[in-house]
Amino acid sequence: MFVDDSTPGITQGAGPNSSTSAALRNLNKTQVDLINTVSAAAHAAGHKAVVVLNSGTAVAMPWVNNVDAVLEMWYPGERGGEATSNLLYGLVNPSGKLPMTFPKNDDSTPFSSNLERTTGTQTATETRPSIKWTDGVDVGYRWYTDPTANVNGYEPLYPFGFGLSYTTFRYSGLRVKNAKDGGLDVTFTVKNTGEKDGADSPQVYIGSSPDLAVPTYDANGIVTGGFQQSAQKLVQFDHIQLATGQSKTATLHVDRQQVSAWDTIGQKWVIGSGDRMISLGASSEELVLSVTRKVR
Repeated sequence: MFVDDSTPGITQGAGPNSSTSAALRNLNKTQVDLINTVSAAAHAAGHKAVVVLNSGTAVAMPWVNNVDAVLEMWYPGERGGEATSNLLYGLVNPSGKLPMTFPKNDDSTPFSSNLERTTGTQTATETRPSIKWTDGVDVGYRWYTDPTANVNGYEPLYPFGFGLSYTTFRYSGLRVKNAKDGGLDVTFTVKNTGEKDGADSPQVYIGSSPDLAVPTYDANGIVTGGFQQSAQKLVQFDHIQLATGQSKTATLHVDRQQVSAWDTIGQKWVIGSGDRMISLGASSEELVLSVTRKVR
């Protein structure tokens, strides 16, 4: 089934019970009915149902549990049909990773139940409500992976960096060394453990520095001191092509700025020293190896 978001329907969850005005895009009713009807018929006949999605951003997928797979092709251009066919028939192994988070629904996003970022709040010095972007550096996947920001523990439908393949991969041998420029050199091995050639995109994330002061804010959410840090931040990634059974050891350099935080008052980058957690994984929610390294 081929569907797209070019004619979106009524936004999911935008009724009286919605807790956000920033609703996800939704496929129109005709396309949703197509997905549900065809997938039900396919399953009744003992077949699988696959949705090929052409979209420019994350869309609501209340139908996702009714299908066996979703192939996100974005807007692939004039040879998109050929590319889609090659992927569906296994001539090419899908090896892409999501560059954004796909939320489950409107009520599990950074906007959910947060008046500061939807209808706005009003301080004693304001004449009317205003939206205050107090999320700071915790945007996208960084909000989902930070328990101090995502206090309700919302989980995404598909996390940042997620992507399936016709083969499988295993990570091992994670090692981290201090680099001469003040950054880090991260070394690890990736092995194709499946039965098809394919490519993987291992991702390196770093935790916050214990040595940097916690930020302070004024009534409007403006930083007045300290440092904003993410509990988990992507600092490097690679795209590695591997034949079945093949292994490759890679070393990725994390530069000094990636292990630093912005000093709003001093208007400069300050290195986040101390013991930092460095993690390796297949997405922001699937970190399989971690080590601690002192940043100096």
